[in-house]
Amino acid sequence: MSNIVSNLPKVSPASDIIERDNAFYIYLDMPGVCKEQLDIEVEGNELYIQAQTCHCIAPEERLHSLEFGDVHYKAVYTLSDQMDADKIEANLENG
Repeated sequence: MSNIVSNLPKVSPASDIIERDNAFYIYLDMPGVCKEQLDIEVEGNELYIQAQTCHCIAPEERLHSLEFGDVHYKAVYTLSDQMDADKIEANLENG
């Protein structure tokens, strides 16, 4: 499993798990995450989802308030023996 090394606050994202069409769908709420910062891996029967936010401030910008801050999201799910890990897919939407 890839470890995102970070001293950022650790957050377990809010999630919904839905079963339909012979598949499970996991929806995670991870505001501020871009595709490049998303890490999804299967190790044994564990599904690991990690990401960290990155609110980059350009040199010409001046920060007046930062209420959201950067965080490190991490979620771990145990997969059933009946699940095919090779069919796991991920999409990033509205991110």
